[in-house]
Amino acid sequence: MYLLVVAAVVILLAGGSQCISAQEPTAVEVAALEQLDAILTLDVLSATLWPDWEISSSTFALLSNGRACYVLNHPSPPSGLTRVRTGLPVSIPVYHASTEAESVSPVAGYIGETRTAFVRVSPQPEGLLPSAFRQAFAAYQTVHCPEMNEPLDFGSGFSSSPRNLALVDIECELLAAAIAAPSDSLDAIVRDFVSVRGFRRIGMTGRFVDYERHREHVDGTAAYIGIMCRDAAPRFLSDRMGSLLGGALGVPGCEKSLFRPACDVDWYKGDWFLCSGAAICLLLDRIEPDWKREVSERCIDPYAVLWSHFSGGSADVTRILERYEFARREEDATAFIDQTKSAPEKLFEQITLHGEKLFAINAERLVSTTVSYDREYILEVDRHRAVHRRVLKIEYSGGSHVYLTGRPVAVVLGQDEFDLQQFIFEAPDEYEITVAGEPFTPVYGINHLNGALSVKALGLDIEVQDAIIIVGDGRVSFLLHR
Repeated sequence: MYLLVVAAVVILLAGGSQCISAQEPTAVEVAALEQLDAILTLDVLSATLWPDWEISSSTFALLSNGRACYVLNHPSPPSGLTRVRTGLPVSIPVYHASTEAESVSPVAGYIGETRTAFVRVSPQPEGLLPSAFRQAFAAYQTVHCPEMNEPLDFGSGFSSSPRNLALVDIECELLAAAIAAPSDSLDAIVRDFVSVRGFRRIGMTGRFVDYERHREHVDGTAAYIGIMCRDAAPRFLSDRMGSLLGGALGVPGCEKSLFRPACDVDWYKGDWFLCSGAAICLLLDRIEPDWKREVSERCIDPYAVLWSHFSGGSADVTRILERYEFARREEDATAFIDQTKSAPEKLFEQITLHGEKLFAINAERLVSTTVSYDREYILEVDRHRAVHRRVLKIEYSGGSHVYLTGRPVAVVLGQDEFDLQQFIFEAPDEYEITVAGEPFTPVYGINHLNGALSVKALGLDIEVQDAIIIVGDGRVSFLLHR
């Protein structure tokens, strides 16, 4: 048995960069800050790209090689930000921020209570101008449509069945064909795409479909804004702005070469939904000219508009699948999975994807103080997944704990082996739930609790100060809070 004490929480940015102390901006950073200052004046461009969106209301944080984080246009700079007063040819105040400040939350994308667009000064294929527009729009959407921007807990991994892999591969080819299609054949190809996607999603549980919708709404629409910014910006740049920003447009992104995921079982972790969402937006420009207004007013994913356009009739899915050799692709995917998945990975998926009744415990919002387990009985799948076959006990601040003994438990990890975030296992036949000391029976759907939660069963002991219980799809999920 090992007793491990987690002494610190490491705050990471997307891509691994951090805001750390810096004396003053370098020449490269100053140039990037001047460009962001100019970008904040491009309201005419932002309103052209999306209805009623003003980029001048955006707050930016500039990241530079992991050594500095500079904040522009913050409406109410909180404590922890230091004004930069020299060497900046910009029209608005600039602040330096450190991730050690309590008011700075780069992982969540906030500085104080303000949603912030984080952009990098290092050279990128995308270019600073479209990147700034993409990140600023993602921040805008988080505030404008908060219900579509909540992170989703869909369990332990995406559906990697041979059926799903083969259908995703066909979807990708259809999307690429639709992007390149002339007007007279566009509707037929898009209808095929909608039909195949509908057929694929029939075989998926709701949380995975919601995850796809979430990613295409959040990542895909913002990527579309970056694409359109690159195309439209030159018309809005004056002589001075052109000299300042003309070199910051970068090169075309994935919309010009929509990649095929083939049999990659981790396809969903990369840029697939970013690219598919952007591609769907580009198709809607040709099919439903007023789609942006509908997405903005109803806070729905762009695919919902596309699906509605073709909901009056679908193509013959059997014919499409035969034309794209679905049976052969499914056989190839089956062989690929059998060859590439390790025994621990198969056991992990057996627990998390194929159990009829599951308990899923999400402890991501708790900070562990001690973690106890028997390393001899751990099967490691990858750096983010493991199966604990014998015992796992975690204690948290405030007296909360999760004890699991005598049962295989699939564990989802965060940044390291001690950052245990989710536990999935077969639900016990008999268990007792109490809230504030009183017996409690959760109903189907979301159960908000008023009091401390206790869950007891053979080999299971949970005590936590606050939680939400979600019941559905053969799964009882416990979202634990401080």
